[in-house]
Amino acid sequence: MPPRARRGIRERASPTPQEFQRLSKKLKVLSNSAQYEQAYEFTRTLLREYPGNVPIAFWEAVYSAEDDEGFSRAEVTRRYASAARKIRGLLRRLRGVDSNIRASIRNEYYWFSRQPYKQYRLGVELVKAGRTRSYYSQGVGATMIARSFGLRGNVKPCIRWAKRALLALRRFSRLHPEWHNAYFFHAMALGYLGRIEEMEEALRDIAKHSGKTADWRAIGKLRTEIMEAVETIEHA
Repeated sequence: MPPRARRGIRERASPTPQEFQRLSKKLKVLSNSAQYEQAYEFTRTLLREYPGNVPIAFWEAVYSAEDDEGFSRAEVTRRYASAARKIRGLLRRLRGVDSNIRASIRNEYYWFSRQPYKQYRLGVELVKAGRTRSYYSQGVGATMIARSFGLRGNVKPCIRWAKRALLALRRFSRLHPEWHNAYFFHAMALGYLGRIEEMEEALRDIAKHSGKTADWRAIGKLRTEIMEAVETIEHA
């Protein structure tokens, strides 16, 4: 094959930097408005166009399991495991990938493989390196650790981790107040601390920043899950 043709194939393997930014912005809009089904179809289309592209394969993996509305816990577990397998395969292909995308890939792998302590430690590591967006990793990881202690009735470590989570999430949201997913974890941490009125305010923030209404099913589901742990904590 002539050299000119080989160059053309390589160019088609990835979008241009400008195109990638445009695609990324579109996906962010879909995600932050909780249009997860549309986001998944968008990433599947992109992956067919750029099958060897690591960031796009990562997007497809994430959105294959991002939406857990209407799925049973067992189904969510299966979907998470599938996404984690896809992302794990990408961890060996990170050479030359943008550092921010590498950080996101590691963060989502720990999320979908349900390793909250590693997700928290990743956030600590990356914030120390100057990536303040990774306060989100800290907050999410710490929240899920608090939840695991709360569900077992281990009150002191639950409270300790919930406080860590809230501190990290507030730092994140001061920098990125529009990101609605953060308020899911705000609400959880506040609930575990027994600050129910503030929890309800965080639930309203989810609706506000996602463009959903206060009766969005995901909010009701989250409230139920928070109170499940709160009741265990209160009776411990």
